[in-house]
Amino acid sequence: MNFSFSIIAVLFLFLAMSVSAHPWQESDQQQNDVQRARMTANRFVEKFQATLDFGATFTEVGVSNPITGLRTAKFFKSINIEDDLVKGLNDEELTRIYRAFMNLHFLNALYYCGKPQQEVPSDIKLAINSSKFFSTLRDEGGVAPLITTKKELTEYVADMEKLAILYRKHLPPSLFNSASYKQCVAASGRPNNHDVSVRDGFEDFGVSKGSKVYVITRGLFTMYIMEEKGEMRILAFGFGN
Repeated sequence: MNFSFSIIAVLFLFLAMSVSAHPWQESDQQQNDVQRARMTANRFVEKFQATLDFGATFTEVGVSNPITGLRTAKFFKSINIEDDLVKGLNDEELTRIYRAFMNLHFLNALYYCGKPQQEVPSDIKLAINSSKFFSTLRDEGGVAPLITTKKELTEYVADMEKLAILYRKHLPPSLFNSASYKQCVAASGRPNNHDVSVRDGFEDFGVSKGSKVYVITRGLFTMYIMEEKGEMRILAFGFGN
């Protein structure tokens, strides 16, 4: 359908009056924010691949106090730590737990992603079987026992940290460029590395509507990123496919 020049001019004037004062500037800002979020995601992945250390990597690109959101999301309850015990722990103690769990989670996933047909290494199997938390560390489903005392929690964190050290020994530097890793990522059904979706808030983590949260996937990592004090920082990570 063809429009006359006058009709196009009227439509353009109506649109200009109907949107915000600087629509193109807003669009440019949105694109810039997405690019900044992508850069944060890339920094995390690059540093993690270089160090295989979630704690050091997250300290560099994560939000200043992730524990606030993790408490809201009941993260520690989800990894079998009793609520009353969590309430009595300070942010520093909870940060150590979070780092230990996430390190083990990602290193375990990377090991089996890169070597899908491999048996559990003997040193890892021994460490798991000798732990009083073996049913949790084996991650074979079922109901894991609840951790209710600080002594149990200290032992649990120490076991996770020990296992993370062992998994690093079995992860070759070439892992992320290997065909098996790329096949594993492709088979996971995760979105294309260039895809970015935007959430209006993330109430599970205490982020109210009106605040944008950018969801970006890189390989096995799905990251929820938001602006904090003028910088794009990682708020949380997704699990599963």
